[in-house]
Amino acid sequence: MATTVKVGGLLTVVVLGGLVYWRLHERHDDRPPKNLIQPVIPRFNLVEEGEGWGLHFVHDPGHPTFFYPEIMGSGVAVADFDNDGRLDVLLRGAAPGKGHPHARPGPTSRLYLQRQPGQLEDATPKSGLDDDGYAMGVAVGDVNNDGAVDVYFCNFGKDAFYLGRGDGTFIDATRSSGIANQGFASSACFVDFDRDGRLDLYVANYVQYPKFVDCQSMGRRDYCQPKLFRGHPHKLYRNITPSGAGPTEAKFEDVSVSSGVAAKPARGLGVILCDANDDGWPDLYVANDDEPNFLWINQKNGKFVESAATEAVAVNAAGQSQGSMGLAEFDGDGDGKLDLLVTNFRAEYTTLYCRGAAGYQDRSGALGISPLTRPFTGFGVAAVDVDGDGVDEIIQANGRVTQLETERGVVPPTDLGDISSVGAFRDAYAERSQVLFRTNSRYEDAKDSAGDFGKWVGIGRGLAVGDMNGDGRPDLIANDYSRRAKLFLNKARPGSRYVSIRVVDPSKGGRDALGALVTVIVGDVRKTRRIRSCGSYQSANAPRADFGLGRRGNEVSVDRIEVVWPDGDLAPETFAPPRTDGDWKLERGRGRKKA
Repeated sequence: MATTVKVGGLLTVVVLGGLVYWRLHERHDDRPPKNLIQPVIPRFNLVEEGEGWGLHFVHDPGHPTFFYPEIMGSGVAVADFDNDGRLDVLLRGAAPGKGHPHARPGPTSRLYLQRQPGQLEDATPKSGLDDDGYAMGVAVGDVNNDGAVDVYFCNFGKDAFYLGRGDGTFIDATRSSGIANQGFASSACFVDFDRDGRLDLYVANYVQYPKFVDCQSMGRRDYCQPKLFRGHPHKLYRNITPSGAGPTEAKFEDVSVSSGVAAKPARGLGVILCDANDDGWPDLYVANDDEPNFLWINQKNGKFVESAATEAVAVNAAGQSQGSMGLAEFDGDGDGKLDLLVTNFRAEYTTLYCRGAAGYQDRSGALGISPLTRPFTGFGVAAVDVDGDGVDEIIQANGRVTQLETERGVVPPTDLGDISSVGAFRDAYAERSQVLFRTNSRYEDAKDSAGDFGKWVGIGRGLAVGDMNGDGRPDLIANDYSRRAKLFLNKARPGSRYVSIRVVDPSKGGRDALGALVTVIVGDVRKTRRIRSCGSYQSANAPRADFGLGRRGNEVSVDRIEVVWPDGDLAPETFAPPRTDGDWKLERGRGRKKA
């Protein structure tokens, strides 16, 4: 009996030992090498790949002198400037232009063409874009319906206008076009306000600023406050280009006074095309700095009435005007209506005006946006679905315009070769940019889950959206004050589905139908976007409607697409669904309309 026990115990030990050895070796063999462990992909995976794409642009505001236009930064435009089907990039602020105390001769904007997929080439020398004004904003649109993108430059000083040839080269048409805006323009917007089939131009002018003013903030030198300067009258130019005009012709007439736009001078910074009363006539929402915003309601007879107070988008819920900069329009609260979003000065918060049955309502507090954005100064802004879950995120480029009172003040370096002093001066205005996402009816800050964008600490200004690599996902281009421009590619988690839609009108030279409403129908869900290029801050987005459709695991697909064209015909044209995960172009007349 004792012998049996000993043998059983020995067998037990051997068996257990073998099992332990087998389990240890099983774990060892199955454990992947460290270099094969897959990293956790952030939910909003915006990866900065500018240098890899050849985007070597560095914003150059000039030797820092507390010259007020310096701190306002410059814009960026995303468009297909050479008609090869790939999006290109135009960046403003390549050098300090006319008006700066240390101006240098030469073009103040750079054009990067995507000659090959994933490669941007500096095509400025042969582009003809030789404007040397102190660079602010940029607007793009085809004003003569020849199928080529044209460009308007906002400057501190005289603005400039260029007609595109469609191959990445341009003709200076500033004088011949009849456009003569001079002062301090910030942003501009191409819009067919009279619905005659030709794009007109709204210019948001900023302040009446002399060549240099020395300002104090908290007892030390700093950039000036906007309230020290009077605002400019804004400009509206009507397109009167005659039918049959050649591709090098465009004519405008100044209707600022007759339209009513010039009646209210203001410190304008941003402008966006909208339709606040759903009557099929384009309206314009304008972000003003440290004073009530404008909402110009189209009267359908060449005139506008300023109705921001009536529609409750002039000031915030507390009745306070804000230092407003960037603009976006999207469905921010998920009720199917298009709302208006405005970025503002630090301590004022980004304001979301939600569309209701009668006008708008500031719901920034109820949706959690105000506490998240109050510590920051927001400039460029976009509202896009980064992770493809069907709900838009708020993308905000931040950067201060004055130094914090809690920090020791820094002054502009006398020697630009002193890298540490230059860096210290820049850092005094740097802030982290943000991606805000909505969940359970409230917004949260993605922070580190936003990839490289969430880690970007700089002086964010211009920000534009465009699907740079044609995968249907919205990518971002940002202008960083005094630093290299950023290209954030959207590399969302595998399984997310997207579609990017361009709508064009063959009867108007095949140009983008700015102002059109595009609705994607997925089951019983309708998602709507407006086609425009203007918006954000001093920038121009690719005129596309970008939609996130959910995860592949849910087998989400588009049932149909509806387009309401911007000429007043409110009956939608229906198009068959495109394949997902790509860019698609819809032509007017190729769809189906109800009898």
